Amino acid sequence: MPPSPPARAVPRIGFLGSYSIANAGDVIVGLATRQAVRARVDCDEVVLAVELPGTIWHHDWTGIQRVPPGDLEGDFAAGLDALVVGGGGILMPLPGFGPFVAPSRVPTAWNAVCSQSTPAFDPALAPFYARVGAAAAGLRYASVRNTTTARLVRHAGYAGALHVVPDPALMFEAPLDPGVARAVARRTERPLVGLSVGNALLDPRAGAFYAELLGDLERRAAAGHIELVVHPFGRVYGDVELARRAAAAMPHARLVGLDLDATATWQLVGTFDLAICARLHAAMAAYAQGVPFVACDEYLADTTATSKLRELVIDRELEAAYLSPFLGGRVAARLELALGQRAILASRMRAALAIDRAALALHFDRLVAALALPAVNPSSAGARSPSD
Repeated sequence: MPPSPPARAVPRIGFLGSYSIANAGDVIVGLATRQAVRARVDCDEVVLAVELPGTIWHHDWTGIQRVPPGDLEGDFAAGLDALVVGGGGILMPLPGFGPFVAPSRVPTAWNAVCSQSTPAFDPALAPFYARVGAAAAGLRYASVRNTTTARLVRHAGYAGALHVVPDPALMFEAPLDPGVARAVARRTERPLVGLSVGNALLDPRAGAFYAELLGDLERRAAAGHIELVVHPFGRVYGDVELARRAAAAMPHARLVGLDLDATATWQLVGTFDLAICARLHAAMAAYAQGVPFVACDEYLADTTATSKLRELVIDRELEAAYLSPFLGGRVAARLELALGQRAILASRMRAALAIDRAALALHFDRLVAALALPAVNPSSAGARSPSD
């Protein structure tokens, strides 16, 4: 009887991101990325996160290996066969973010990374640009989440292939937890409107905007036109207290979801008929689950003349879903439009989401191939992305 063939080695893949912090968006990006890679590769996963300094992050290290913020040479990658970095806002000149642009010690890919509001043309950031350019040059595959980040990476000196891809969170799948359904159980047949706010709620420049927004929602709820719930989307930046403040201003609103984890919070958004939100991934949670949303964009930055949330909306021709506390606008009229045209908004979002998910499927096929990983189920071999 011939001897059995040796067992095939399973690659050990590291996933590095801000996956330990209490920010639902970062956690969901990590979960979605690992889902997508697992669908294509039999592997051992090693989840890595930088131990970012400061008290706002509320790290949870369950199942995650800590990366010291001073590891700027990539020593954390020892023993890995490949490394997937990001996505999320990790190309930033902030204390503790250095390991995200460490030299590649193993085959490495950037997975839809983002530079947030970091400017591309600030002479004071020359050392940071040098690190970004050097890190990108060592990659097997480079992808960013938006054109603002692509400009920064090009300014940093990287001239290789650079893919602009949708956020991996749009691929996230998780069956609805019965506990989430109970937390937001409908009490009426009226449209269920969910509201999550951001730090602009406390910004004097946004005072008139939020007075109109909260006042209009309260009037609609009091008149029995909508059922209104307020919830936090994350646990960093004081989201829970912000939700409490918003709910306190609207006696006919319910406050829910204070103790939900990132996955459950994502699912919560999927139960709404309309989501009004300030955080990028709160909008994505709605978009990915077929829920019409209105974005209250507070990311606007003069350093980039745009924002990550604005790019999400504009690139998908969803301007009707956009507001900003810092730009003013006819808030009540926009809400009336969104409520009255939910079906139209949902239809437009479904069409855009189909394109995004096709691009992401191709993105992960390419990422796996570039890292020379033994793909077991490529989803779209030979296809071309809209950005090619």
